[in-house]
Amino acid sequence: AAIHKPSLLKLGVLKEDKAGKELLAPANIDVDALMKLGRRLATACGIPENTPFCDFHPVQLFDFSTRARALTPWRVLSLRADGKGIRALDREAHPTLRDANTRWHEREAESLRDLLREKQAAKEAAAKQVAAFKEAWAKKAEDLLNEAGEPLSEQEKQGHLDYLKVLEEQAAAQVVTAQGKLDARLDQRKEWMTQQEGADQVTEAVPVFPVGDALLEPFWPQGLGSNRGFHTALDAVWAMRVLATDGLMPALLERGICYDVVVGAGAFATNNVQAGANWTADPVHRYHGDLFKMVIRTYQDPKTKRQFKGKDAIPARYIGMKL
Repeated sequence: AAIHKPSLLKLGVLKEDKAGKELLAPANIDVDALMKLGRRLATACGIPENTPFCDFHPVQLFDFSTRARALTPWRVLSLRADGKGIRALDREAHPTLRDANTRWHEREAESLRDLLREKQAAKEAAAKQVAAFKEAWAKKAEDLLNEAGEPLSEQEKQGHLDYLKVLEEQAAAQVVTAQGKLDARLDQRKEWMTQQEGADQVTEAVPVFPVGDALLEPFWPQGLGSNRGFHTALDAVWAMRVLATDGLMPALLERGICYDVVVGAGAFATNNVQAGANWTADPVHRYHGDLFKMVIRTYQDPKTKRQFKGKDAIPARYIGMKL
């Protein structure tokens, strides 16, 4: 059952409303109240009231407010060419995806530079407004009028000046925020550039394809866990087949497009998957063709930000395929 936090607090299951991991810490849970709630739910589902709980973990609480997913649907384990141990590669394992990710970092940084320049200009404009009003006040300018067209009183002048100063402070705060975002992005770009150094200088590369919850943490009430587990396992099988027939780079692209299809599909509704009788390990026999078309469009659309990977990120067999 999916029960909201306010209900758990009202029923006494949660002792206090705490932040983060402390909310579901053992010390903050009244197990007796949770057992009573479990019994109420079981009874509502038609389970006899005398049915005993399991001896092992009879009742549990899970937090679905946040969920995690793999950044890439693989980890390529390889030996360093210099013989200094094992190296694990993600996006940088494939040259096309590596270059696309680098360009994404560059676009994001430039966009944030534009934002910072915009906020700096707004800050300067706000400062000029304050200075201009102070100067006009000092000169007792006759054009300092209220909405009624009458000269401002001293109290009105002070109020308007205070208002302009608030705007100036807000503009300054926005500059600080914009600068912080840019600095964070530049740090991430630097980390990425360091991460990809020497990605081509490896040998004996072997991919690992996570599946199910390890790949994409589900939201249980949506019934996605078993669906994604089943399909992502078959996607991994298909990627291994491509690995055997065409090599590592095509296998990574194949696994990548299938992962983006699963993420883009959301729920596994009937319009997202084909009839089960036609399913094979080949994803084009399971996922609806419109999902592949959608992903292929995003790969070639600059507006999709990180998903803009370029035509070379599309597995060759999908080019011209009737989906």
